Amino acid sequence: MMEDGLVLDVDIIEAELTKKVTQQVTQQVTQQVTQQVTQQNLNDTICKLYSKLGDAQQVAELLDISADTVTEITGQKECIPKI
Repeated sequence: MMEDGLVLDVDIIEAELTKKVTQQVTQQVTQQVTQQVTQQNLNDTICKLYSKLGDAQQVAELLDISADTVTEITGQKECIPKI
């Protein structure tokens, strides 16, 4: 009888730990994916603006970021100015 109680306790603890680990992993993955998507959207916006304006400084001012960031992003992608 006591063994049944211990097995039940172990099952409950295992379920609680599994739930906690699953929640933590889900939260971490969600945060990482959100950061990646946000960064990709920013990169795309920078590239589109740069391709229209052709001036890293103007893009930086419009997005309130550094011109170095714009230059770095536009150097990694094909952001050819249309001017």
